[in-house]
Amino acid sequence: MVEIMKEEKSSLNEKKDNTHCIVAMLSPLVGTPLGAQTLLGTVTFPAVTGPASTAMPPAMLLAWPSSKTPLLAPSPIPPAIGNLRYLQVVRLHKLPNLYSTIPPEIAKLSNLRFLTISWTGVYGSVPSFLANLTALEQLDLSFNKLSGFIPSSLGDLPKLYSIDISRNNLTGTIPASLLHKVSDSYLLLSHNNLTGPVPKSFQKVDFRRVDLSRNKLIGDASVFFGQSKSTQSIDLSRNKLMFDLSKVKFPEAELLSLDLNHNMIYGSIPKQITKVVNLQGFNVSYNMLCGEIPQGGKLGKLDKYSFFHNKCLCGPPLEPCT
Repeated sequence: MVEIMKEEKSSLNEKKDNTHCIVAMLSPLVGTPLGAQTLLGTVTFPAVTGPASTAMPPAMLLAWPSSKTPLLAPSPIPPAIGNLRYLQVVRLHKLPNLYSTIPPEIAKLSNLRFLTISWTGVYGSVPSFLANLTALEQLDLSFNKLSGFIPSSLGDLPKLYSIDISRNNLTGTIPASLLHKVSDSYLLLSHNNLTGPVPKSFQKVDFRRVDLSRNKLIGDASVFFGQSKSTQSIDLSRNKLMFDLSKVKFPEAELLSLDLNHNMIYGSIPKQITKVVNLQGFNVSYNMLCGEIPQGGKLGKLDKYSFFHNKCLCGPPLEPCT
């Protein structure tokens, strides 16, 4: 009935106490915040229009939509969500008629670990009060109509390891404070209007996945590389980045995909790339690279479209070097 992320399933299954898990669905009725009762097995989730009842089992998961409860008219995120103080997971996904700003009452959810508001009509800024969610681990605000800056206060969250605010209308620079408190981080900010340089402080962050594609970022992005890092996927395509690729080191055992197309990256392709044993995707087209394409490893399976439109790259699968 409700799709739940694997991470959410595993985290809920690990609960060892007698706390009940309730899947609560927002009412499709406009003006009825967390309206009609939802019966799941023998557990009834009452309408929440005031303070949450201390007699009811704590709701750990709020997920929507259900095929039985479509959102038929434009509706806001109800402020009464802040009364569900036991919530650990909020997932509002593929709701184009969910049309409002993110209510400040969400900041009351001190136990919230996973917050997903994606593929909706939610607009306004990414609120700084999200920094009050000190238990938050994953933040997904992708595919919305959000604008403005990314609040640097998100960097204060001690457990946050995944930020996805891709496919919005964000502007400004990327805060240097993000994701410094955890390892194996995920930073997904693609398809926005972000500007300025990549923070140098990211050299100290061990990202698992980075996607900053289709922005207006400039300067040096070599901070994402390093032989000792555990990065699996890097997508920096379609920016205005400029750095010497020949000086970077790749994580040989971990890297799966690297996309740098449509930038102003110069230098040559390091021969070390042939030692990346699990490489599945590689694209450096539309840059300013020169020199012979290294032969061997996984590069031999790539076609010319991974390399063409550079300054003077040569060798298979491009024209021979002269």
